[in-house]
Amino acid sequence: MRITTLAVTVAAIGLSACGTLNGKSAHEMVQHSIERSLTKDYSYNYHGEIKAYLSPPDKGEAPDTAAASAAASSAVQTDENETPETPALLGGKAADWLQANPALARYLENGRLKYTGAVDLRRKQIEFIPELTFNNHNENSSIRMPMLFDGNDMSLTADMPASIPVILNFFVEPKLRERLINEPLRITLTDAAESFDTDGKIKQLPVKSAVKAAYIAILRAYGDIPAQYYTALPPDSYAKQAGAKYRIRYVEDAAFEKLYLQASTKHFRRELDRLQKEAPEKGIGAEKYEELKQWADSLADTGELPSSSSLVGVPILTDWYLDRKGRIVGMRSFLQANGKEKALNISSVFYMHDFNRPKFTFQPKQGKTISWKELADAVTAQKNARYGEDGSEDGGEIGEPNRIYEKRCADTRLNKRQRPKPLQK
Repeated sequence: MRITTLAVTVAAIGLSACGTLNGKSAHEMVQHSIERSLTKDYSYNYHGEIKAYLSPPDKGEAPDTAAASAAASSAVQTDENETPETPALLGGKAADWLQANPALARYLENGRLKYTGAVDLRRKQIEFIPELTFNNHNENSSIRMPMLFDGNDMSLTADMPASIPVILNFFVEPKLRERLINEPLRITLTDAAESFDTDGKIKQLPVKSAVKAAYIAILRAYGDIPAQYYTALPPDSYAKQAGAKYRIRYVEDAAFEKLYLQASTKHFRRELDRLQKEAPEKGIGAEKYEELKQWADSLADTGELPSSSSLVGVPILTDWYLDRKGRIVGMRSFLQANGKEKALNISSVFYMHDFNRPKFTFQPKQGKTISWKELADAVTAQKNARYGEDGSEDGGEIGEPNRIYEKRCADTRLNKRQRPKPLQK
């Protein structure tokens, strides 16, 4: 009995040690957390927010990185005889433009894009509830639009803010106007194909397999990035809010983005191959799988896609926050682009919690939604009732002569014939 107890204790200690990040490098921590996300931690709730504001260059989100990027840019010369000048990059231009428009800058500074939601990949459902808020002088506003993606039937259901039904009421027939107030809008892949894809190519592609392969590729690609791109840093205030013990940083510059795109394409193709063999979609031929793979390859091969850092002028810094088990519990991405006098700062934080027991707050009732086809038909019916089926205001054919003008001319000729002759002298 004692030997058995000892064996169990030793085994438990060994398993516990394997599950921690003690002694692992930053790159190994990232690879460990990715595998956890794909095998254990794929169902959770989340919340976060995005903000943007101006600040003095030395008091922004990343003053050192922004200063180094500005110095590197100013050293670039297009011609030996020209003096060095900083390229007109979007980040710096945006900072200067907002400084020249202080009321707009203050308005944006007091705005937030907040979001909450849930992910349950076992049920193939993702909830996303964005909320745009502004808290300004004599003005407060909040706009939410809960959305639910269901991978079982490839549908997206959106509960629209009140302003959208107000606008749509002018364009749909009366019988749908009342329903728009309370019922969410639902669009499926079939609806999208019929409305936007006249050739029907979407229906012929393995879309479900592509979505699953993309999710796996997006995560696995981070593990293929060379180790020197990852740095372990001490926990900060965001780590405390996330309940994290470890903090890993990587810098998304042009080189990083190129490596990431190549790695994600490789994993996307690999996952599509696996899904095609293990769980091929019904009615989808092998040539359609290959067509999708070749399209993904073309993205990685082209050198024409500009990187985010090259457009903005500064790299994006991202921190991953991991708990004791190596689980990703939060992320933070931020950048600072220096203008002539002020710096534009953009910061995004993302926290994950309630793993393996997510709670969905937006649960559309079956049969109580408006389909995309219903909305499109209602718009068409209202248009026909108002202007006629051909879309012209009087119901006649386009280019038909103006009847009112012709009638007026006829009346004029008639009056001339009926006019009495002048008296003879």
